[in-house]
Amino acid sequence: MKKIAALILTLCFLTVLSVAHAALPGDIVTVPVSLNNTDACYIQLRISFDTSVFEAVNLTATTGYATGTSEITAADANVLPSGQYGTLTLKIKNNAEPGTYRISVSVFEAWNGDDDYATVSAYAGS
Repeated sequence: MKKIAALILTLCFLTVLSVAHAALPGDIVTVPVSLNNTDACYIQLRISFDTSVFEAVNLTATTGYATGTSEITAADANVLPSGQYGTLTLKIKNNAEPGTYRISVSVFEAWNGDDDYATVSAYAGS
């Protein structure tokens, strides 16, 4: 019997402010994309953010491969380990209003070695 997939959406919040030590319009920010508590051999992660505030610069996969700036796919004959799977680089648009903005990572697909749904949690940020 197939397990019910535990689709966990964990969020990273980035605050854009007009004070020192905060991200400002025009700044480049990097956001780690990670997995935790996985029993998966195959995963596909989808990353989303407010495109009126952020411009995607790059998505680099440290494990597996990146598709464009919104998806990471990884596979292993054994269980994929917890840890960082990629880095998302974003530029804050010059017209971005001060505020807190969400960058989210969702598990689109996750399978274990028995071809059953796997339990995975994914998150952006540290």
